[in-house]
Amino acid sequence: MKTTRIIAILCTTALLFACDAPKTDAPKADDHQTHKAEAEHAHEHEHEAKSDKPVMTLEDLPEGVNIVQYEMQHLTKAMQDILFHIANADLAKIPVEISKVHPIYELTHQALEQGLYQPPANSDNVPGFASRDDAFHEDLVVMVRAARANDLQATTAAYAKLVQGCTDCHTEFRFAQP
Repeated sequence: MKTTRIIAILCTTALLFACDAPKTDAPKADDHQTHKAEAEHAHEHEHEAKSDKPVMTLEDLPEGVNIVQYEMQHLTKAMQDILFHIANADLAKIPVEISKVHPIYELTHQALEQGLYQPPANSDNVPGFASRDDAFHEDLVVMVRAARANDLQATTAAYAKLVQGCTDCHTEFRFAQP
């Protein structure tokens, strides 16, 4: 019941800003290969050129930005756009939004494997951080599948689970514990 109220509030907020919001077009599943296939499939259905293409190598990151911050910036935009699409029952655009994040997800894992990133809190638990990131991206695939099935209820429920995943990860790995 609490999740339903939160989603209702989020959707109402999205509808209030729908007139001013720009229109844009929006996977990791059981394993890394499935996520990649979902992202490639979404790219096949993207019809307009994107000027905000994500970086493709760790060396391409803007100066002073770490890969996790960069991924979070793109996830934040995608989640905002997805909420707009859910509020307008325009689910076909959700896979395109997620496809924009997938290449950055891969770079985050490269950085983690190379020891180039440690979370601000619980920095000794990089494997736990990577595991949460994997689970989050698996949940993105669930949402993409629901959106492709044009199932508004399942897409909304998946979105709510993703928002909770953001909160859980930030609580554990971003904010210092008292």
